[in-house]
Amino acid sequence: MEVKLFGVDIVKLYNYNLDKAYNFVKDNTDYLVDIGIDEVKDINFSAVKDIVILLKDGTVLVNGIKRLENIKTLAFMSGLSIFAISNDHVITCLTGNDESYSYINNDNCKYRKIIVTPLVIVALSTNGDIRLFGTLCDQVVDYKLYFDLDDIGYVEENDDIIVIKDGKVFSLFHQHDYSNDKPDVLVEGPLDDLEIIGE
Repeated sequence: MEVKLFGVDIVKLYNYNLDKAYNFVKDNTDYLVDIGIDEVKDINFSAVKDIVILLKDGTVLVNGIKRLENIKTLAFMSGLSIFAISNDHVITCLTGNDESYSYINNDNCKYRKIIVTPLVIVALSTNGDIRLFGTLCDQVVDYKLYFDLDDIGYVEENDDIIVIKDGKVFSLFHQHDYSNDKPDVLVEGPLDDLEIIGE
């Protein structure tokens, strides 16, 4: 079933760049009155027709109403889930209300590091444990790799999220065997479809 927002297929809106999204929201709502495009960092549209705007000052507006402050980035997952990640690494879901969202929020837990991809959020707590949210199709997870971790990161050449435990690198979803390798691990920064938010 096609979902439309102001006459445009919602799936098309997911792919709008910032300029196009800004003009679309400006033309169809009053959410951006007195807010110039130079003040807007990101705009996301949800499958249930929510419009989520992140301003450069860290303010998040949901359907024109101020919802949060001190936000670093938005994480968009398939239109059903849009998360706000604060500057102090708290994850808050903006577009849903069920136990899985409460699980990743973990009573406003301040995570040590968060990796965001279009399919999954991997969050490392201050005590070295992992929490996941997202779509894990055809993936294997070893529960021992969820606890007592030193760090998490990403191996770009293999498109692989990794964990570091006792100084050794492991593929979190068992996509690669690093037992005989010393991969080049990224532990911070944005890439095309991935962002690592750290200390």
